[in-house]
Amino acid sequence: TQICRFYEDNEGNMWIATYGKGVYCLTNHYLKNYSETDGLTNNYINCIQKDMSGKIFIGTINGINVFKDGKIEQLKYNSGETITGYINNIIKSKNKIHVSLTSEGAKSKEINYKGTPLYFSRYQSLIETSSGKFLFGSVGNNIRIFDELNQLKYNLFFVFGNSSYPNRINHIYEDKEKNIWIGTFKGLCKLSYKKEISDFTKWEKTFFKNNSVLNSNITSIYQDKNKIWFTSSNGVASYNLENDNVTSFANILGYDLSSSTSITIDNKGRIWIGNMKGIYCYDGKSVKYLNSNSGLPSSEVLSLFYDGELNKMYIGTSNGFSILDLYLFDNTKHSPLEIKIINVQAGDSLYTNFSNLVFQPEQHDVNIDFKAINYSSPNSVIYKYKLNDDKWVETQNDFLNFISLKHGKYNLQIMARTQNSDLSKPYSLAFTIIPRFVETIWFELLIILLLVSVLVFIIIKRLKLNNRKIRLELELTEKINNLKHQALSAMMNPHFIFNSLNSVQYLINSKKNEEANNYIAMMAKLIRRNLDTAGSGFILLSEESNRLKLYLNL
Repeated sequence: TQICRFYEDNEGNMWIATYGKGVYCLTNHYLKNYSETDGLTNNYINCIQKDMSGKIFIGTINGINVFKDGKIEQLKYNSGETITGYINNIIKSKNKIHVSLTSEGAKSKEINYKGTPLYFSRYQSLIETSSGKFLFGSVGNNIRIFDELNQLKYNLFFVFGNSSYPNRINHIYEDKEKNIWIGTFKGLCKLSYKKEISDFTKWEKTFFKNNSVLNSNITSIYQDKNKIWFTSSNGVASYNLENDNVTSFANILGYDLSSSTSITIDNKGRIWIGNMKGIYCYDGKSVKYLNSNSGLPSSEVLSLFYDGELNKMYIGTSNGFSILDLYLFDNTKHSPLEIKIINVQAGDSLYTNFSNLVFQPEQHDVNIDFKAINYSSPNSVIYKYKLNDDKWVETQNDFLNFISLKHGKYNLQIMARTQNSDLSKPYSLAFTIIPRFVETIWFELLIILLLVSVLVFIIIKRLKLNNRKIRLELELTEKINNLKHQALSAMMNPHFIFNSLNSVQYLINSKKNEEANNYIAMMAKLIRRNLDTAGSGFILLSEESNRLKLYLNL
């Protein structure tokens, strides 16, 4: 294929134009990926180790491979037979490479590959101690101790308790103070070095049952200066050899560290953590995150090996391995992303001009498609948005749906970043949704006016009813008073009063003063009774009988 043009964009990607074969984009120059197509026996990489001559040994679930000068070679026995089986671990000891190989019918063997002696054992984990002992971990909660390789006689050491039961010994490690660390499926055990006791099986055991990280499945052990680092199914922990302090991390700056598989530290003191969700690089202040979206062959990272001489990180995943050039990685500058609005849909209408957007009341469902272009890691772009004064919301979607928005003015702000870059400047999109008539101030004023009118009508109606009631009460009172007057007049007939006074006059003129006095008293008593009964609606029969007697007596 003939190449007609090269071009490097602002992300550092190299674009290659060809004659008749299209355009190619070379991205993530700091990463190189290798898989079965490049010669690996299997893409599932359990462990990686380097020998003194610079050869990289790669353990898979189906054999071991050697990587050097960009080429991969499958390792074979001295007989020429390709080595197959599950490679659990590869350990570099004093003068050879120890390989943990478990497969059906596997036996301990020793081969020499281009000057590098390799010893294959059928145990889950292994180590050669500083005292020359060989420790092999099994799946039965025990370690077999040999004085020499290929020796038939061994001593048995139980990690938890004093018996054998299902508990896989994942890793055995001796630190610089000669303590032995045993990482198992059920947790961590420390054998504290005692100079005066040569038999380490009699050293003091320490377990970490109160630590959720160290009391779970230990997946790797790594030493850096005065700290021993551990990864487990529940996170990451460190043990300080100077003060015996344990520090645990279930997460770091919001990144979940559960299902961690491996850990290492580079020349700058940065901690690299392999996890089933990717790789986290922590420098004490911030975290850089790599996964399949940023160039790795898989997000499931199973093993890490840091080559300090070349400043390169070897990353074993479930889909091959990668070589991360830290010099290029650290010097790669991530340009701020620029957000582009693709289209805006409101109701059934599609808009491509995004200035002065005004939507009708029925267009309250708004869909916005946008994009922040990143050629290096297009699937790693993360967005943040907020509508008006709401909180910022993070999303990996390049579209937003707003359902049943209320009328009013809206200002949408969107920012973008890649996994390891800063957020871009906010892009603002303004739009307005016109209110329905029932949502306008005029409708509210009309409702208020109607309510006031109804209230005034009710008040006027009530006042009229009260006035009518008062008028009727006055008329009734007047009628009652007239009736009382008529009743009193009927009781005290003027003719009767005139005759009674004539009778009194006659008695006085006739010098019948006592009789006149009695007559006046009876007359006064009759008048008093008439006045008492004039205002009553009912009169007792006895009272009426007495009143009539007085009347007749007069």
